[in-house]
Amino acid sequence: MKADNISQIYNIFSIQPLVDKEYYTKRQSPVDEIVKRLIVGTTEKPEKFLFTGHRGSGKSTELNILSDEVKKYNKYFVVKFSVSETLSIYDITYIDLLLTIGSEIYKQAFKNDIKISKELCKDLSEWMIKRTKIEITEENVSAGLEAGLNYLLGKLGTKMRVEATTREEIRKELKPRLGDLVEKINTMIYSIEDNSKLMESDKKIIVIIDDLDKLDLKRAEELFYESSNSLTLPNCSIIYTIPLSIVHSNEYTQIKQNFTDAFILPNIRVWKSNGEKDEEERKTLTTILEKRMDLKLISNEAINIAIENSGGNLYHFVYMIRSACINAIMRNRNKIEIEDINSTINNMRNDFDRILRKEHYLILDEIHRTKVAVDGKILLELFHNLSVLEYLNAKRWCDVHPLIVPLLKERMEKQKNSKDTAR
Repeated sequence: MKADNISQIYNIFSIQPLVDKEYYTKRQSPVDEIVKRLIVGTTEKPEKFLFTGHRGSGKSTELNILSDEVKKYNKYFVVKFSVSETLSIYDITYIDLLLTIGSEIYKQAFKNDIKISKELCKDLSEWMIKRTKIEITEENVSAGLEAGLNYLLGKLGTKMRVEATTREEIRKELKPRLGDLVEKINTMIYSIEDNSKLMESDKKIIVIIDDLDKLDLKRAEELFYESSNSLTLPNCSIIYTIPLSIVHSNEYTQIKQNFTDAFILPNIRVWKSNGEKDEEERKTLTTILEKRMDLKLISNEAINIAIENSGGNLYHFVYMIRSACINAIMRNRNKIEIEDINSTINNMRNDFDRILRKEHYLILDEIHRTKVAVDGKILLELFHNLSVLEYLNAKRWCDVHPLIVPLLKERMEKQKNSKDTAR
């Protein structure tokens, strides 16, 4: 259903990723290519892909679509999870990630009644108990080996997510035993894939890991630059999300070499690189509106202002409409007008104003003039906080987020006046 009155907009314009296609709008995305690569590719050597894009560009929604599309071909057993829900997003190492990959594969198999041998189940349970010091109670044992291991992995995940001490102890225990950990994971993968439920259609396991792009830049660089080799060791196909800022780091070329390929989800272009309006891409944003609400609930002027100030970032676009509907309700209106959007825009612009420093504006000014992203650590910060957005035509180009442009002009004007006064 779509909103047919102003009060329904807030809930329908949820800022959470879409899990079905009711509100989904087809857009420029690498998902179709990834699916084709997975389907036509050989299963002898599992694929390891990197998937990135700006925060809020719609990656999680696209990964949900990718998961659904892959399932249609009946070639993969899909294991999809978010590190935000399974680990502490502020403290992740390659040991945590590998352990979680193994755990999520087993738990998904158990949920689908895909069993491994009792001997392997017993071996994995004893090894995990010894290395993690997490015990299985008599009650869990009586439920069966498979259920006991499922309980153990579930409890381990909870402890890894909330207990810093537990994370450190397990890392210390498993780091010198990385080979053993990977061997256990791969043995389990082979056993699951040999189950009759998967063997009948020759299904292989694919793991899709969401929200790794939310890691801070330093931790992301440590994980994907220093530990790339370790992350490719599980013998199944894996899609890792990464922050877009990594793509612009000096280490990216080396990181990419350890994976099969990398894909970028572009922002929706509001403008072309020559300054002209991109009418075709703007229609995508209008369609997103039309699928979720009756367009009589918002003025054309408000739609245009929201599109232009979102910079084509889906999170910001949806957030603007959602917030503007509250502004309209508070004004006792039954329709979103330009004032409602502008109020939201001012609040969002103030958020940027709080985090931008003098050195940021110097780089932002150059990018806004040249449409080229210069190198350096500060640039990576600007990509990470969405101050700079990247777009794709035949050639990639960058620009300052439209919300920041008035701040940039004001700052540059003050700097110019200051220099003139000094003369």
